[in-house]
Amino acid sequence: MRYAADHKEKSRARILDTAGREFRVKGFDGVGIDALMAAAELTSGAFYGHFGSKNAVIAEVVRSGLDRLKNGILRTQERHSDGWLAAFADAYLGEAHRRNIAGGCALPSLSGDIVRADGQARTEYQAGLIECARLMAAQPPFSGMADGRQRALAALVILAGGTLLARAVADEEVGREIAAAAAVAVSAVTSNAELGQSLSQGAQEKSGRE
Repeated sequence: MRYAADHKEKSRARILDTAGREFRVKGFDGVGIDALMAAAELTSGAFYGHFGSKNAVIAEVVRSGLDRLKNGILRTQERHSDGWLAAFADAYLGEAHRRNIAGGCALPSLSGDIVRADGQARTEYQAGLIECARLMAAQPPFSGMADGRQRALAALVILAGGTLLARAVADEEVGREIAAAAAVAVSAVTSNAELGQSLSQGAQEKSGRE
């Protein structure tokens, strides 16, 4: 059978797209190669024509997921100018994103797996996370702050952690309360100078101890 010229590229993209959804929902250890390829509607034997191991797949999934986060930040900055952070937090913490685990941001869904992943996946994760913080820090309200990148990282921590906790609780009303609390905390990161100073001092002290 002859395949189209782009057949291999499309198959690889299908595996990565499926892996992204499956890992987010079931966890890296919860999906074997056979199950992953079945979900992608491809044969298990085809896997190794694209990837050397499942670890290589999660590294690609993380890179792609953080690229999506980066592009979401850029789009929101372009559309909302100075009010972009509030708009981004509203969407990120909103019900649609909280419910969309399979297609949602990589930070709340995959961070736990990355802790246990190999070095390449963690390297991709770190690079993507720092790039997202850099893009956030390049625009108001962070750009005028000496510790802008640190505050941007704090905002990402709050957004990802708030989403994770809101998803974890059994009561949807409590989930909404957690999401609302996280939105307030994101706003405080940029408006509370004392909080920013505490973040900076705490990081410096921790760095000195290590």
